[in-house]
Amino acid sequence: MFAIGVTPMLILHMPTELSRTTETIRALRGAPGQLALVVTGDSVMMNGVNAKLLGEELRPPCEAWNLGSVGQGIAETLFIADMLPRSVRTLVVGLLPEGLSEPTVTIPEDRYLFYRLSGYQPSAEALDVARRLPTQTLYDMMSERQWLATLSGRGMIRISADLTIRSRLRRDLDIERARTDLYFPAPYRKRISEAALAHAVSLVYKPQDSFKPSPQRLQFLLLVREMLVRRGQRLIIVVMPQHPRAIAMTSAAYYAQLSQYEKRLRDQYQFDLIDFHGQLGELDFVDQIHPGGTGSERLTRMLGASLTAQRASS
Repeated sequence: MFAIGVTPMLILHMPTELSRTTETIRALRGAPGQLALVVTGDSVMMNGVNAKLLGEELRPPCEAWNLGSVGQGIAETLFIADMLPRSVRTLVVGLLPEGLSEPTVTIPEDRYLFYRLSGYQPSAEALDVARRLPTQTLYDMMSERQWLATLSGRGMIRISADLTIRSRLRRDLDIERARTDLYFPAPYRKRISEAALAHAVSLVYKPQDSFKPSPQRLQFLLLVREMLVRRGQRLIIVVMPQHPRAIAMTSAAYYAQLSQYEKRLRDQYQFDLIDFHGQLGELDFVDQIHPGGTGSERLTRMLGASLTAQRASS
């Protein structure tokens, strides 16, 4: 039977791909007063943006952190935003195009448990964001006064198995860097072979004919931005680069619809949105999804230039 609960202290000390959550919360609690910019997102952001270089590229330069994490979902943007110290002026959220189209805003209970066990306590404003979403799943988890649930044995086995499988498939996986680095937590450093790339592309990518925006995700991003604005902080959305082979499998109509939706986000909803989806070439990726090497440097410098231009125009 796998129903036996794992104690909170054991969870926090076991090495899993969610251990970065604990490190992130500790870091934000003790953040230096000069921290001014945070980027966050999933492993594409982790591998794609060197926050140390980004901070140096900005004009004026500033202290910047990369708080992306493997498998980070859009709901976690709310938790990161809620924990930002007031010295942070800008939160940059990286999403692939599908991050704007997936229908729901949710998070697995096991994953949210790490936030609560690591010390995250939702503010009244964050709870209000979750409460105002069409579905109450996220709010129900966040509104528990005391997080009394324990991670089931099955859940712990799944998380550990995910990390084990990932480590075996990618021998270059830098687990310690991915867990603790606040600047460039890139877990993947070496380019996979052509055969491995072709196989990964065939497994991961399917032809897409149309882009359908998610009303719930739009509402969520509006609410998160509203919360940040009240705190004197700014939200910037970055559509992250896609591998050219993924783009080749996607119809022109999809990108035309994506472009129209981005224009609507900028014009109708006044979002600060930067689109890099087609800005990197094959050699800028280490696999089917993660920028790396020269690609990470190019993406970081492009982001720095865009943010500097936005600062100058605001």
